[in-house]
Amino acid sequence: MLLAVDVCAQAPGTGAIVGTVRDPSGLAVGNAVVSAIDESTNLTRSAATNTAGVFKMPLLLPGSYSITVNAPGFAESALKSVGVVVGETSSVEFKLAIKSVNVSLAVTADAEIVQAQTSTLGRAVLQDSVNSLPLSSRNYTQILSLSPGVVVARVTMQAKAGAGASAQKDSPSLAGVVIWLTPMQPDSRPASTGHPGPFRLVQKDKMFTPHIQVVPTGSSVDFPNEDPFFHNVFSLFNGKRFDLGLYESGTSRAVHFDREGVSYIFCNIHPEMGAVVLALSTPYFAISSASGVVEIHDVPPGNYHLHVWSEAAKSSNPSDKERVVQVEAAPVHLGNIAMEGAADPMQSHKNKFGEDYRPSRNSPY
Repeated sequence: MLLAVDVCAQAPGTGAIVGTVRDPSGLAVGNAVVSAIDESTNLTRSAATNTAGVFKMPLLLPGSYSITVNAPGFAESALKSVGVVVGETSSVEFKLAIKSVNVSLAVTADAEIVQAQTSTLGRAVLQDSVNSLPLSSRNYTQILSLSPGVVVARVTMQAKAGAGASAQKDSPSLAGVVIWLTPMQPDSRPASTGHPGPFRLVQKDKMFTPHIQVVPTGSSVDFPNEDPFFHNVFSLFNGKRFDLGLYESGTSRAVHFDREGVSYIFCNIHPEMGAVVLALSTPYFAISSASGVVEIHDVPPGNYHLHVWSEAAKSSNPSDKERVVQVEAAPVHLGNIAMEGAADPMQSHKNKFGEDYRPSRNSPY
């Protein structure tokens, strides 16, 4: 069974696949290995089901995927031609059969996509259809910006003021700039609208993934430790101050981000680890793509204050801080958001005691 539901928590230009895996009696199957293979590139993403039989694969490029599920004691189940649409989540369900000799289930997802959780309509746009459109380029983001309730902008970036010409090569990335709109009129939509979570910052290979996590104010974020050694996650900045203490591999701890603000996240053991959690009290936000494109969807008509944040850059136009955006039925194009490099808090920070980190002794941990 294949469903497609609209979701706004994706990074621009990506979609997601979520699903459930159950046994013949309808009970959840945990620790099943789910693989998604891009049918055009053969690139594979894998995930495991939790105790409720649920798996999630976010940040998938649009296209057609083959999904396989393997679990001990059950026959392999496969679902082909699962479409991933930009800004949407495809939902699939698997009911595994008891394993017997050479049993394999295969289903082709050629049924009409049904919107089961929203009234929003959407469909995949095939390459032949894109090629036939009267666009100046074949960039599908041009199609997205034609939708009502969409606010579109493009981030431009230059090196830190006063830097030499050679520093232009080291200008901050266009990706990772957060833009959000705060309603100037009463808005009954909670900040979690379109962004239900769950939210996780995974610690693996001495890195936080994702590096930037935007969450609605009042959300909890899990910090699972998937490295084979201890971590000590902490934050001493404005958004949320906390210290999770030492905790071992295979365990997780959570933080409730109960107020709006930016939290820079570090590990007290490994200075190279850093991430950002940005808690917002509005559902109207987006993160720029690698090309600098930002698209905020499902914005109701009204007036909004514009806000821009970047980890290693600041707005080079002072008027952006007081800019009011008027949204009507037609798409809104904000034009270029000019940014320039600034000091990056990730580059030099202290440990949780406000002291320098001790020199590494070449330990693998």
